[in-house]
Amino acid sequence: MTGQQLRRMDIWQTPEDLSILRRTDLEGLFETAADQAGRDIDISPYIRGGDPLDVQVTWVETRDYEDQNRRIPLPPEELRCSVPIGEIRTFLRREPRPKVLVFSTTDDRWVPVSASTQVRPQQVLLIDRQSGGYDPELGFNGSSTQAVESVAQSAELVPDADGTGADPGAGAETWVSLRAHLAETREEAESLVAAVERTVDIDPVMKAAIVGAAALHDVGKSHPVWQQALIALGEAPLEDGPFAKSPYRGRLQFMDGEGKRPSFRHELVSALMLRGAEGERAMAEVGVPAEGYDLCRYLVAAHHGIIRVHLQDPIVDGRSGRYLFGLKPGDTIPAIGGEPTAIDWELFRGGPGSWTDTSLTLLEKWGPFRLAYAEMLVRMADWRASARSHLEVTL
Repeated sequence: MTGQQLRRMDIWQTPEDLSILRRTDLEGLFETAADQAGRDIDISPYIRGGDPLDVQVTWVETRDYEDQNRRIPLPPEELRCSVPIGEIRTFLRREPRPKVLVFSTTDDRWVPVSASTQVRPQQVLLIDRQSGGYDPELGFNGSSTQAVESVAQSAELVPDADGTGADPGAGAETWVSLRAHLAETREEAESLVAAVERTVDIDPVMKAAIVGAAALHDVGKSHPVWQQALIALGEAPLEDGPFAKSPYRGRLQFMDGEGKRPSFRHELVSALMLRGAEGERAMAEVGVPAEGYDLCRYLVAAHHGIIRVHLQDPIVDGRSGRYLFGLKPGDTIPAIGGEPTAIDWELFRGGPGSWTDTSLTLLEKWGPFRLAYAEMLVRMADWRASARSHLEVTL
């Protein structure tokens, strides 16, 4: 049979079921908080169809990845195996139970996987090499209990590049004052906005909010809990504080007189400091018009990608109920140019005027793509300003 004959033949095909991405779905995916069951939103129906796909597994010394003061790169592709999800689930139920880790974006660390954990396509799972599960000739073999031979990696165990674990962005080559970092971030934002405007117009309100958010994004680092955690890493020239960055490496341990402050987020404190008369005055001083105040606060809160529409604490939400991103009832927050103020907890209770209500209004007005683009410009300005402290020392 010739190619022309084959081309004229009718071929029966079964159309693939596709999930239609509606605007409401897209806006739902814009949120980064976990769902009410504590799981990340599943995007696989929109990009992979309905067929089950594999996960990737690799064998390591899991204790290296559980060390919270250090970060080690993932093993490269050539050291991973693709395994059907069904086989992995069977492997996780095996006795003796294997030790397997998966990276939790909400906890910012590798956490154990159990038989009840929801395993998703294309996840990377780390199997402790003492748990077996590998055959040198067959590849993955869930029934094998033989220890897997260790393979040396070219990348050695390295310290956390940010030096702060769950609160990135505090690493530098020297102590950097908060005032200097905010000024440099504003300059970088102005430069980025000017570059973008060479090819496309930016709404004046959004432009002012982007630059204003860059100028104020880290004011929450002035909170005593954050400053104490940073200074605890190493000796600081206290007369130059408050600080935004430190030359010392290690995870920030957020504490107060009563103990740990779980999941403390400086960007939430920053957004709260921009509420009220003092906060509005600060935004006005950096050029944000009144109609851009809500957008400016939103960009400040979202610049690490943790807080967007819902203020859902990934670590303690639904458990103790005492904390919200390291803040608790009775706390005060620093004020810009004034005395510490009480937190307005009504902001987090839902309903008209709440954080979620305001964020949804912004999402409806600007759309997910413009909001995300504005976030990106603030984040890029932050990165570029942070790079200055490295360049000034190394040049």
